[in-house]
Amino acid sequence: MYFLCICMHHSRMRKLRTVLRYCSKSTRCRHRHYTLKVLCVTFTDTLSASDHVRRVISDSAQSLYALRVLRYHGLGEAGLQTVFRAIVVSRLTYAASAWIRLITGTDNQHIEAFLHRSKRCGYCSPDLPDFVQLVEDEDERLFRRINNNSSHVLRGLLPPPSMMTQQYSLRRRPHDRQMPDHTGHR
Repeated sequence: MYFLCICMHHSRMRKLRTVLRYCSKSTRCRHRHYTLKVLCVTFTDTLSASDHVRRVISDSAQSLYALRVLRYHGLGEAGLQTVFRAIVVSRLTYAASAWIRLITGTDNQHIEAFLHRSKRCGYCSPDLPDFVQLVEDEDERLFRRINNNSSHVLRGLLPPPSMMTQQYSLRRRPHDRQMPDHTGHR
């Protein structure tokens, strides 16, 4: 039995090329590539997003040079912070709910250090929350948009509204959806 492997190798011209090869199951594929890029998010075969974090921080650091040039040409602090939020923060939080649980504490510290350095340089607003809070806020905002818009494309993926009425004076739930039943799945 043969499996299709995506193999990466350097050619003579030192360009990275992708090659599809058929490899047998009995022999370990020595051409196996250990990362997968899905919608601009890089995952490794060990389900780690550390490579993605390094790439995003590197790309964002290059954007800081552009912000420095804008500051030199007279853009004010409020404008710099708006550009930083639009470019760098959006790049950091892009699809973050998919990969935030796949990063290590060290990766999170690298992101926080980058944001702290940006705050110190005046590119980032000092009241910007930490990275985990940014991702949680984005998730809540997306859920509210889906829940409040009956014609949203993702609305059909939500569980149906709950028909249960509670007679208890508990804290208010953030939504009226049925909770999934996890009994019997052991």
